[in-house]
Amino acid sequence: MSSGSSSVAVVVASGNKQVFGEWLRRAVPNLGNASLFLVPWGGDAADIQSLAARASPKRIEIIPSSQIPTFEGNRNEALRHLKSCPPEFVAFLDDDAFPEEAWLGNMLEAGDADCGVGAFCSRVLTDGTPGNPQDMQSEGHYLLHGSPRDRGFRGGQLQPDPLCPCGNSAFVRWSAIAKIEELDPDVWDPRFRRWQTCFDFGLKLVLTRTLVKAVPAALLRHRGYMTWTEERKAKKASQAVLGQLRSRFLLYEKFFPRSLAQKARDALSGKYPKWREQGYPDFEKWIKGDLVEQFVKQACEEAASAIGEERLWRDLMDKRPDAPALLGFND
Repeated sequence: MSSGSSSVAVVVASGNKQVFGEWLRRAVPNLGNASLFLVPWGGDAADIQSLAARASPKRIEIIPSSQIPTFEGNRNEALRHLKSCPPEFVAFLDDDAFPEEAWLGNMLEAGDADCGVGAFCSRVLTDGTPGNPQDMQSEGHYLLHGSPRDRGFRGGQLQPDPLCPCGNSAFVRWSAIAKIEELDPDVWDPRFRRWQTCFDFGLKLVLTRTLVKAVPAALLRHRGYMTWTEERKAKKASQAVLGQLRSRFLLYEKFFPRSLAQKARDALSGKYPKWREQGYPDFEKWIKGDLVEQFVKQACEEAASAIGEERLWRDLMDKRPDAPALLGFND
């Protein structure tokens, strides 16, 4: 499980055989001697497993999919598998995230040089573009008035410091994962269903006193919904917008003290008139007008029902004097 001076396990959960086939061709050659762990899931699971079995070199260990049929549930299944012989670092990669040649070496160099840091952020560029600053998706994440944001998005400023790494390319010390697991067996919360899941993971890192650092030299290309065709956006618009809103309200319910949760909701509600008129960002053609309020109402109800009386992480945030700053309320 070694690569360089430290052991690394790369975890990928895939549910799409075409995407995974490309990941094999483009990502695996750039992952050095790291140990690779695959969780194939969904309707394509058998085909994905077959592709992995035929890969050369044959170095991918297959982990049976979780009984919880979500992306996060399958990542948790991989972590349970690794627990018997944990590596020093786990690299979580999406199956549509393609690290460049020096990505792993740069991450390891950063990890070995700064033992006080528990999680590291890649510089993520949009796949299929030339690579200028306008192609940048993120270099970690932060919150602004409770709103999830990407650092450096489309050439924007890399301020403030990262709250958390992008879930598509997070490089995490096992000791940081273990600190979360001591409090919550779901290191990755299946309720987020891939939307805002890195913010859930990131706030857990913060609340377990794990430092996060960006590694600008660790370049990776990612697709994600920003690269969807117009046809796919039209087909997936309702699912995507409801998923984004639901997961944002899940963050509020799970982590935010009551007063700050209300401030976050108030800040968000200020955007509703613009969304009604101009459409929801990235899905403007399909989600606008009355659909905005309809989706907001449904998302609020589903988030509150999913969290119920759970208070573990919110209680920890309540004890943090720096909670307003962490959640992006600096005014």
